[in-house]
Amino acid sequence: MAPGPRQSNFAGFEPLVPDPGIGRRFTVSQRVRVDAVARDGRLRFDGAARYVQDVAGDDSADSGLTLDLYWVARRTVIDVVRPIVFRENVDMTTFCSGIGRGWAERRIDVVGDRGGRIEVATIWVALDRQSHAPRRVPAGFEELYGVSAQGRHVRPTLFHPDPPPDAVEQPWTFRAVDIDLLDHVNTAVYWVPLEERFAADGHTPVAPCRGEAEYRQAIEPGDRIRVLTDDRDGRYAHWFVDEDDRVKASVTWQALPPDVYG
Repeated sequence: MAPGPRQSNFAGFEPLVPDPGIGRRFTVSQRVRVDAVARDGRLRFDGAARYVQDVAGDDSADSGLTLDLYWVARRTVIDVVRPIVFRENVDMTTFCSGIGRGWAERRIDVVGDRGGRIEVATIWVALDRQSHAPRRVPAGFEELYGVSAQGRHVRPTLFHPDPPPDAVEQPWTFRAVDIDLLDHVNTAVYWVPLEERFAADGHTPVAPCRGEAEYRQAIEPGDRIRVLTDDRDGRYAHWFVDEDDRVKASVTWQALPPDVYG
């Protein structure tokens, strides 16, 4: 039997890096709307991914930094500690939890007024706005965001294996509304097959649980993509694969031991 998705050491089975209480932190608040929840009323993974995109963008705009670069997500971990539900009011607080040569890790805590909690960590890679080539994190960024990182160094390492030979192909079609301002499939969309799997099985994911997404290459309009899935040993995974069998992105999900978040 082919091995299932390898557990990453992004955080392992440990909680994500906690808020150090120092340095820049940025918070926005909102109520969970109907378009972001599943039929069981919980905030979906793709809904959570859109929320964290928004707060990251709002923080960058509020920072006052004018940088000749843009950031692309390389890897995201979403830990559902306790489900957030429809009409729950949430505070989303973000801070930098690590910096590398040309990338940084952003943490976001989503905390609801009904007890829900989701913790997110994303590695973002800096690209030159003109050449789209990787570039170093500028000094102005480190001065503003480095305090909360507390000298923690991170790398944009990917951990997911390629799909096993017996992975099951799932029909999939991207829609025009899945393409974002950068003319590629928005990273939140990559979580949708996971939610489709939950819906097909009539399954409400247990908490705590962890979803991981890794982005190898952007999917652009016109790309011919297949989705391959693998579900065994308590772990689910899917891969977006192009017509040349190159993996573009992948997502995994599994329950966490109940004591990870106390």
